[in-house]
Formats: sequence, C-alpha cells, structure tokens
Amino acid sequence: KRFDPALYESMKRAVKKGVLFVAAAGNSGKNNDENEEAIYPASFDLPGLISVAAYDPKGERAPFTNYGRSRVHLGAPGLAIFGVDLGGYRFRSGTSFAAPHVTGVAALLKAAFPNLGPIELKERILRSGFSLHPYEKYYTQTGAFLSAQNALLDISPAPPPANTSWKKIAFQRSTEHPYLPNQKIYFRVVEPGANRIRIHFKAFQMEKDHDYLVIRDKEKKTVYSYTGELGEFKSIDVLADEAELEFVSDYNRQLYGFDIDYYEASFD
Repeated sequence: KRFDPALYESMKRAVKKGVLFVAAAGNSGKNNDENEEAIYPASFDLPGLISVAAYDPKGERAPFTNYGRSRVHLGAPGLAIFGVDLGGYRFRSGTSFAAPHVTGVAALLKAAFPNLGPIELKERILRSGFSLHPYEKYYTQTGAFLSAQNALLDISPAPPPANTSWKKIAFQRSTEHPYLPNQKIYFRVVEPGANRIRIHFKAFQMEKDHDYLVIRDKEKKTVYSYTGELGEFKSIDVLADEAELEFVSDYNRQLYGFDIDYYEASFD
C-alpha cells in the first residue's frame, strides 16, 4: 500500500510499451491526494493508469471508497457485485470489484479499436463517463461514472457551465481557541436567491481524523468533510442558497480550531 519505487519504475516501463493499468482506489474512505493516506499503485502518477472508486447503481459514492480529486479518476459499480469467491459465488463490495468494470470497458475498446494505445484508451474512458452529482467532481478527477456505451460511441457529456461572478459577504464565526473537547457546534449560512455558496476560512487547524467540520447543503447532503491543518482556504461550492456547518471534536487533542471571516455567493 505504500509507495514502492521499484513497482513504480516497472509500471512506468510497461506503460511505455503499451500497457494500461487499472487500479482499485482503496477501501479505507481516505483521500488518496494526501500522501500519508494514499493507496498504491492506484496513486502512482502515471499517464497509463486509471484509479477507480466504488459507487452504487444510483451513482452514490460508497462510504468505504477512497477518493481524490487528482489521483482517483472515476467511479464504477462496486457495491453488491455478484462473483466468484472461495467455495462458490456471493455478493461482494469494494473498489476491487469496481476496477474490473473499467478493465472490461478498456478490453471492449481495444477489441473494437485495436490501434488505441494506453493513453488514448484512458482518455476515452474518462471523457465518456456519465456525469454524477456536481459534488462528485471534488471526489474524483472526472466526477463521472463509467459508461461502456459512451466509451464505444465516443460520446462525451457536456460539462456544466462555470460560475463567473461571486458576491462577497462578511460573516464571522469561530471556535474557541483552542476548541473544547467533545464539542458539537451547528450554524447555517443563508443567502436567499443564490445558487452557490462557498465559505472562506481565515484559519483552520484540527486534529486530523479526530475532529471535523462537515458542510451540508439544504437537502442535508454532505458536500465535504474537512479535518487537519488546512490554514487559509475556500470551501467547496455548496449548490444551494443555504449551507449547514457542523463542527465535531472528540476528547483527544484540542487545537486552534477555525475562523470564518466571509462567504461568497453566486447568482449566475
């Protein structure tokens, strides 16, 4: 699971010789973009490698799947997959069951278009996926779900329009410094008429994987969960005129916490 230079060099040489690798992103629910959490070989930076997350048939991300806006490329079916097991057949879940779906589509493409190389195969698979919920673009590189039909027909769904203007609104919220143990804090950001909201954190420091700030939209759908020492940053866009924030700490270590000094709203 750790970075192995010998394995990396071997795979790099294989890609140059025409091999496409498809790797399971991992099942620990971690962010592969963070080096200390990354699973290998799925997190290798190789042009001929596709890293696959697990999703259910409705396009919902599996709670166990690893993710990564840079290092995980797309999603594929990975829950309740019927297949061979020791002693017979049964339903299994995991990114190891999602990755073979991508391998199968790559094989279909190679059979239909023998001249496609590993880089071309990868690009065609990634650009042809079905678009998932817009929040998924923060969890995989494409924010898409594998589509064999689109890949064979070389259909690329149109990307959603980008927001071009934001209104800045002063908004002050902070934890105590340091924050308290076993604490829960809820608050909302509401901007009537907006279609997107993003929050600016002037400072952010929490004990990683112990204390969290979870952002949800007005439908209670989790947008993103933040933890660790992130410093100053803007949150992921909440696709609504209202955002709910929940801060949760445990009994372990108490660090600085966070300071919010404004949010931005888009009305495009």
